Amino acid sequence: MRLVVHTCVWLFTHAFGCSHLCLSSLLHNHPLPSNPYISSGPNPDEYFYGTLSRDDDYIQSLLRWFKRDFFKWTNRPRCPLCSKDPSVSAIPTGTTGPTTPEEVAGKATRVETYNCTNCATPHRFPRYNDPLTLLQPQNRRGRCGEFANAFAAILVAVGYETRYVLDLTDHVWCEYYSFTLDRWVHVDPCEAKVDGDGLYEHGWGKKLSYIFAVEVDGIAEVTPRYSRLLATKEMQVRPRETRRRLYRFLTRD
Repeated sequence: MRLVVHTCVWLFTHAFGCSHLCLSSLLHNHPLPSNPYISSGPNPDEYFYGTLSRDDDYIQSLLRWFKRDFFKWTNRPRCPLCSKDPSVSAIPTGTTGPTTPEEVAGKATRVETYNCTNCATPHRFPRYNDPLTLLQPQNRRGRCGEFANAFAAILVAVGYETRYVLDLTDHVWCEYYSFTLDRWVHVDPCEAKVDGDGLYEHGWGKKLSYIFAVEVDGIAEVTPRYSRLLATKEMQVRPRETRRRLYRFLTRD
């Protein structure tokens, strides 16, 4: 838990520092959208809360641009030699720590290794955390962690107050503060979903435990926002060891 929170705080510290670079040199081949993809108005698949205001439409445009044009979901990376053959896949062979200068500089927490099913060439998939590294053209790929890290950096770069949200049942996403709505708004770049607080518990049927929102100057538990089951017996007996470790972390100097 301590390592995860430190990583989140580190992310925002660097995201604030690289805002101009994000907007200029790193995004020059994929310019940010100038007009919303959709107009303001009711969202028919909204789970909780009301609709977004007109001032918040740009977030939805930015989110769709990010998922459709800028970043790529990657479950198993393609072989660099056989990448043009759609029938070729990769076999996972293990996980290791960062060893190359690029992996260390990119703050890769781990590196997944694969072998090509066609030519047997081994290749590596570093799970980068550094926003600058993730925004480089050759690294714009990953899963929910990379999606959230990169999109949070872009939100900060274009001027939004941003939080990185950590679900201890294995998912991450973002929030931005809407001054029009006067509240934090959920943004999941993997799902291209805005203001869908009930997506995980109601939509996915996920059993949540603890959810924390991390920003540059603090951390808050936001589980009640994403769960409607806090009063149930199951949620009342959330893992006690997790509570003890969390208390020790939050009260440690």
